[in-house]
Amino acid sequence: MADLDSLVEKTASSLGKVIKKPPLTDKLLRRPPFRFLHDVIMESTMIMPHLLAGAQDSGNIKDKQQKMDFLDKAIFATAFTIGKSLSAKSSKIVAGHDPENTNVWLQAMAYAVRKKLDSSAAVQRVLAGEKPASKSSKSKSSAKDEEGKSARKSKGDASQSSAEAEAKKAEAKAKAKAKAKAEAQAAEAAAAEAQSTDEENMDEDGEGREQGALMRKIMEKKAQQNEDVTTAGPTTQGSTNQDDAQLQLERQQAEKEVLSLQMSVQTLCRCANPLGRIIDYIQEDVDSMRKELLQWREEYQDHAAALNEQERETEGAIEPLKAELADYEQRVRDKRDAIANLKVQLLDNEQKLQRLMMGVAASN
Repeated sequence: MADLDSLVEKTASSLGKVIKKPPLTDKLLRRPPFRFLHDVIMESTMIMPHLLAGAQDSGNIKDKQQKMDFLDKAIFATAFTIGKSLSAKSSKIVAGHDPENTNVWLQAMAYAVRKKLDSSAAVQRVLAGEKPASKSSKSKSSAKDEEGKSARKSKGDASQSSAEAEAKKAEAKAKAKAKAKAEAQAAEAAAAEAQSTDEENMDEDGEGREQGALMRKIMEKKAQQNEDVTTAGPTTQGSTNQDDAQLQLERQQAEKEVLSLQMSVQTLCRCANPLGRIIDYIQEDVDSMRKELLQWREEYQDHAAALNEQERETEGAIEPLKAELADYEQRVRDKRDAIANLKVQLLDNEQKLQRLMMGVAASN
């Protein structure tokens, strides 16, 4: 797959020819958020409106499952319309992962719109619950066919060698060998059934490719050990019962170790799938909390700026009142001084009046 830079550039070029909004920036295309993808899909005319009925407003799609269902419909409809499978997974897209396959899907949708491909049949298939075959399932099927052919060929060669060896061995050795072979076949059947179960679980979740490869290596190693043990026996009549017992014991021990390893791998697979889902949820929660934190920070900054502006307006409004208050206080002080002066004058006048009255009384 091409690198992300070239994919983003190609997506912006192809989508830019069929839609006018939302803006196709590098930041959005490098990790497309759900709101951006929703707007792109709704702006496109490739998908019929009734396929996404009730989803015209991204605000109505809140939880993760609703987002995945919405994206699955769009991805499946695109795949059916162009007649090719797409590797984009809604679970990874919602978690903010796998931008490469997301861009490939957007390019495919732009191609369908630009070529005016009829999507009515694709929409009906999606509404009927049909899902397109994924690339991984096709490759796994081919790999299984090749493994089956190789296993059948190896088994045929081993059977021929075993037949030649059995013809040269004593009857007692033949019985012991037949018993060991039956035990080995039972172990192989159990291991094959366990492997089949693991691969089905892996296909459902789209994960566990490495575990599947490890299981195949284990089976190949086990088959090789069985073949080596079969052909490594003595080719002459001089073999002893003690050698046969030792050989059988080693073989059984190897089978037990292989089965134990298979059980460990199965346990790992069962634990890995839930862990992967938990990690996806954690990533989504972290993104949500980060967005909420940014939202609260912006709101705090807005309120702080509004508070500062209000303080400036209040200060400007009370400035004239402060000046008026100072003027009134000065007037009060002046009145008090005037009252004090009047009191002094009254006392002086009263003393003068007393002196005059005393003078009049003395003259009489």
